[in-house]
Amino acid sequence: MTGLRKYWWIFIPALVVAMIDRLTKCYYIQKLHDNGVFVFDHPWLAISFQPTINPGMAFSLPVANEIIATISFVLCVILIIWAWNSFSAGKAWLSSVIAVVMLSASSNIFDRIYWQGVIDFIAIRIGPIHWSIFNVADMGIVVGLLLIILLTTYPQINRKSTN
Repeated sequence: MTGLRKYWWIFIPALVVAMIDRLTKCYYIQKLHDNGVFVFDHPWLAISFQPTINPGMAFSLPVANEIIATISFVLCVILIIWAWNSFSAGKAWLSSVIAVVMLSASSNIFDRIYWQGVIDFIAIRIGPIHWSIFNVADMGIVVGLLLIILLTTYPQINRKSTN
């Protein structure tokens, strides 16, 4: 067995993250009240679910939708080429992580097209600072990028399989 048949499993993490992201976004946009629901509320740390539509880019930076669409398209093309080259070189783990980043970003791009902004719902407050509001796709992107750094910094982790 060669090619995609041998490495079909590389797409499973990406599909799982994308499905969890889509399902949670659909749930929170329809079910939660405007005030949100606190999961953990302590003076030094609070975690709550507060659905919001983020019209900006990362960290709610205000950017025109045309610029965001162009940047997203260029980054997706670069990631597709990189994933294909990594897969061709036998770097299945790296290809899998790149697929997680691509599908997570695609989920946010879908939100931007359909909702005119990204659905964010996980809110974190550390002390008096309201740190961030994000979603599952954002977690997939951040964790994926950290893993890409790890896998490219330590290539022995991503060694080509001899089987």
